[in-house]
Amino acid sequence: MNEQKNWWEPIFTGTLEMGVDKERLETINEDSLLYFEDAANTLEQ
Repeated sequence: MNEQKNWWEPIFTGTLEMGVDKERLETINEDSLLYFEDAANTLEQ
């Protein structure tokens, strides 16, 4: 029998592992970084 630590391991693999496509995740992180940099600059002024 195939042993796994958790029953959901085979479900969340590949592009679903992080809940979104990894390329999209990188884009989201870059966009949020730009957004938060703008917000920080606005607060400093």
